[in-house]
Amino acid sequence: MTLSADGRTLYVALQDAHAIAAIDTTTLAETARYPVPGGLGPSSVAVTGGELWFSYWGAHPSDPSGIGSVDVAAAQPAVAVDPAQDDWQSAPLLAVSPGAPGTLAAGDWNGVGESSVIPKVAVFQVSQGTLVSTAVLNKFVGLTDLAVTPDGKELVVATDPPGSAFAQPDPQVYSLADLSLLGHYGETGTEVNGVAIAPQGTVAASVAGIPEVSVYPSGGIGASNSFSFAAGTVPADRGLAWGANGTELFAVTQDIRNGTNPVLHIMLDPEQAPTTARLVAPAAVRGTAFTIKGRLQAGGVPAIDPGAVVTVTRTDSATGRTVALPAAKVGFYGTFSVTDQVAVAGSYTYQAGFAGDPEHTPATASVTVDVARTATPLTLGSNAPTYAYGATATVTAHLGATTGDRTVSIYAQPSGGAKVLVRTGAVDARGDLSTGYRVTGATTLTAVFAGDAGYDAPATATAAVQGYAGVQQTLAGSYGSASYGHVLYRLYHRTAKPVLTATVLPDKAGQCVVFQLQKYSAGSWRAVATTGCAKLNSASSAVLRLPGGYPVGGLYRVDTEYLRSAADHTELDTTGAWQYFAVRA
Repeated sequence: MTLSADGRTLYVALQDAHAIAAIDTTTLAETARYPVPGGLGPSSVAVTGGELWFSYWGAHPSDPSGIGSVDVAAAQPAVAVDPAQDDWQSAPLLAVSPGAPGTLAAGDWNGVGESSVIPKVAVFQVSQGTLVSTAVLNKFVGLTDLAVTPDGKELVVATDPPGSAFAQPDPQVYSLADLSLLGHYGETGTEVNGVAIAPQGTVAASVAGIPEVSVYPSGGIGASNSFSFAAGTVPADRGLAWGANGTELFAVTQDIRNGTNPVLHIMLDPEQAPTTARLVAPAAVRGTAFTIKGRLQAGGVPAIDPGAVVTVTRTDSATGRTVALPAAKVGFYGTFSVTDQVAVAGSYTYQAGFAGDPEHTPATASVTVDVARTATPLTLGSNAPTYAYGATATVTAHLGATTGDRTVSIYAQPSGGAKVLVRTGAVDARGDLSTGYRVTGATTLTAVFAGDAGYDAPATATAAVQGYAGVQQTLAGSYGSASYGHVLYRLYHRTAKPVLTATVLPDKAGQCVVFQLQKYSAGSWRAVATTGCAKLNSASSAVLRLPGGYPVGGLYRVDTEYLRSAADHTELDTTGAWQYFAVRA
């Protein structure tokens, strides 16, 4: 089948009827029929040079095939057969192009090179029913289809010659002027059974036995797109055609087993490779520049040209406001990036858009970036690492630069106890907030900055302080007191028996204390006795009963040392204050 130059008439070769029918493309009514004499069977038809050209099969299998014409513009169209063109092995396939008016290309369909007539491809100039050969290429085996490029300069030839010595990578491209080989599409070894060329030069090719059609940009070797069909089907021989504007590709498939159940497939914008876009979200903090990276990937080649433009927008999820960012340029391998910076933390959606080009479909991608609030510097310290039981620690929190709120809270949690708020308030001009805290044991101190929405992140700082256990001592049994130097001594008779009661704070019932007795002699204090572990009773107390009978005039002192066990993690070891006593008559 072929259309007239004005598209109003469809010419159809009726091989078995030995005629060519003319059909009105508007009404689909047959308007004329041109009988082909001699029992010849018309096969391929083409319109060029103002005439309708057709190829034919001989009346008998042994008869030669050839090319004829119909002057459809004549008042009484006549069918003519050129006797000089009866040397074809088969009814040749015909191809023409608006870019080469008056030029006709022909090729032996599926020639096998085994008859006395050598299969060939030829190019003719046509005039008033006469063919003048301008180029011939012999030994062209297994030809399945051919088409002339829209500019009329090249002939694209498809072959399906399995195992043939004349096999070529397909489809092949030849000069229409002299049939010199110019190049090819696709890969070596393919067996193409159909080829069609769009008005803009895009080439479509189907491979024999495979449910797929490949699309090639004009002059390119690699496919820019491909289309797959259902398993169990294959493209029909010469089953490809383009729409008039080149945005539609038609393909016919059939059952792979017996060639039945033909199906017409229509593919829109087939020359454009399916393109996808991808964005990767970075870690981001408000007030700091961050970069979003992206990539465009096409389903085939050629790759997207470096310098292609990608538009980028940013949408604030909190306000819904969308702003356009500077466009990104595509680099090698389809990569691109955009750098941004936002003043307020939150969730932002970035969308990248590629408008597409003649070889690639448009593509978009989006990614959500959760921009974090600025990290807030916060420290906490005390004026000492350890404290006596019940002593007051000075605790100071320091808050670094923030955008708004300057409020800090300080908490204390004694070991094994509840966390309590010690103070809340705004830091001073130096960023400090101080408070006092009475230490009774190991305590964890915590400073908390709540942060503010959109700007400064919450912050927490901790510090630990240790406390000594408290030891309270009472020396009983004295009859008075006196000072020697600046030291207060309890006074005892020689026969008295001093009693020292020690109480440890907080409650340490079951833990140990050790008592030590010293005597002043020869200008220094010298140890007299040290007890072993004296367990604290339920009141957290222990009693030391001295035996008495000390010499008159003797000066003595006694104290208590708390020695914590491995089970006590709250207070440190503590020694109580010395208790002094003197013996008189």
